[in-house]
Amino acid sequence: MSGAIKTGICVALAAGVLAGCGSSKTVTVTRTVSQTVTVTTPARTVTTRTVAPKPKPKPVATTQSTGQGQTIKDFNGNTLRVVPTLYDPATPDNSFADPPAGTRLVAVQLKLTSEGPGTISDDANNDATAIGSDGQDYTASFNSIDGCTNFSSGQFTITDGSTQVGCVVFQIPTGVKVTALQFALGGNTIQFNSG
Repeated sequence: MSGAIKTGICVALAAGVLAGCGSSKTVTVTRTVSQTVTVTTPARTVTTRTVAPKPKPKPVATTQSTGQGQTIKDFNGNTLRVVPTLYDPATPDNSFADPPAGTRLVAVQLKLTSEGPGTISDDANNDATAIGSDGQDYTASFNSIDGCTNFSSGQFTITDGSTQVGCVVFQIPTGVKVTALQFALGGNTIQFNSG
């Protein structure tokens, strides 16, 4: 679009200033009209779905010792009653506790009761050994399992008449059955055979 502007009018443009002042001058101004075009696209529908995490299965006891367990003495003559329960397989409490491929976690829950006369302290991870159907002895693997703690990183201190419960965890090869559990204390060893 164009138009003429006559004397006495000064015009300012975005590109600079045009002087059109005077009686005999005519200034031509060209204006460009820009137009904004809005393009509307159909809205994209996004469907979200919340997937609830699968609940972790709790360990199922496949073997449990009968009766009141067995007793064992420490170096000071204090008596400890040991009642084990075998969990096979045991469920890791997080993905970092998963066992290596070709193995599974097996846990032995130990109910330890001091029958006195004094306090008993030791490390359940060193005391417990799983014996496999392959004839191998398996020591603690330190994996964490769901529903049972490892005492205090294996350490227990039990005063006369008191009880503590915790689990010792083993990595057992797939296809190997735990046939027995040994528990050693004060130079002595007791054994529990699984059914």
